Amino acid sequence: MRGFSRKFSTCVVLVAGAGAASSGCVDNQSTLFVLGAAKISGDCTYEASASTLTLAEGVYDVGFKRSYQVGLILGNQMASRGAKARSRTETSRILLEGAEVTVRDPSGSLVRLKQNPFSSPGAGFVDVGTGNDPGYGTLSVVAIPYEDEPKGVLQDMITSGYVIAEMKAFGHTLGGQAVESNTFSFPIAVCYGCLVSFPLGSVATDGKCLLSGSAEAATTSCLAGQDEVVGCTSCAAKFSVCASLDAKLGD
Repeated sequence: MRGFSRKFSTCVVLVAGAGAASSGCVDNQSTLFVLGAAKISGDCTYEASASTLTLAEGVYDVGFKRSYQVGLILGNQMASRGAKARSRTETSRILLEGAEVTVRDPSGSLVRLKQNPFSSPGAGFVDVGTGNDPGYGTLSVVAIPYEDEPKGVLQDMITSGYVIAEMKAFGHTLGGQAVESNTFSFPIAVCYGCLVSFPLGSVATDGKCLLSGSAEAATTSCLAGQDEVVGCTSCAAKFSVCASLDAKLGD
């Protein structure tokens, strides 16, 4: 995945005394905050709400040869600046532009991806809240880019059992202020074939998945290879991990 670097900080003035002041820059991580990783809905979208179902951890099956995507739920705690009576536009809404991502193994070491850390481009919008309640929005982020080569990187992640994706979203308010969120750490179990089911009646005597005539109804998944188990008949024609009980990494 091709990365790009975007780092933001908010400058503040620190008053040192009655007649002296010094300036510096500090990260503002309370204006924009990550509430959690959304569970994708039946229509393959992420809901932006404080009540959205969230995932405690993810599951990534590398056999589907796709990246792992996270739907971040983001909150905006900025106060509203708009006033129609005064012809003053709202500048506190936030345009999301992506996230800085770091992927670590259970020991805390960087996973040997081609780029790590990396920037994951994205697009989203977070409105201002009402009263004391924040406004919410979502941002789809690639947390683990798929790497076909070297095979060892995938095997290392499978052997470790899981990785931790550290994600920090960034963007700009409509008023031009750069903002970034807190760092959200999300554990993701990594496997090969764990998200494929081979129910009775779907497998031939040689261990291969039957593409037709199976007792199992074909299933679909919004993001095949992550978080949800799919039946082999729905993916065997496209992915070798679904084609046989004996499929191995690298097939």
